[in-house]
Amino acid sequence: QSIRRSSFVCDSFGMFWNMSFRLSIFLVAVLSCTRTLVMVNPLIVLRKGVIMGIIAGYTIVQLFQSTIPFWFGNSYSYNAEVDTSSWSISEILVEDGESMTSSDKKWLIALYFFLVVAQYHIPILFVIVSGIVSCVTLKKITIVDTGTSAIPVLCVDT
Repeated sequence: QSIRRSSFVCDSFGMFWNMSFRLSIFLVAVLSCTRTLVMVNPLIVLRKGVIMGIIAGYTIVQLFQSTIPFWFGNSYSYNAEVDTSSWSISEILVEDGESMTSSDKKWLIALYFFLVVAQYHIPILFVIVSGIVSCVTLKKITIVDTGTSAIPVLCVDT
């Protein structure tokens, strides 16, 4: 049940809410990948500017995506059942009560799939791969006793 249409507060909250959880998932993926890179190759230097550029680029994509409802004269709606503001692709694909399945709207369905669905699954794949690589790398580490202290050493089988 939608309670309201076209409120600045609802639109702002909806944009922030939808961006925040996608950015969280993306940041976990970036953190997982960078930590794994450093664990696998301790001498690698990760440039902060490159990492920040990737994060800034993704944030811009999120801002762009959050404005999609406005392109079609729609806005975010407050949904009391889930207590948040959101938008639905079905609101854009319906015009005058008729479902629009013309080819000019099919690109929007593909865009919606890529921007919404893929943003949850692709980062999770990076996190899973990073976790597996980290576990395998940690399993290869052995402790070498030098007499005065124990030093972890990555053993590479040749």
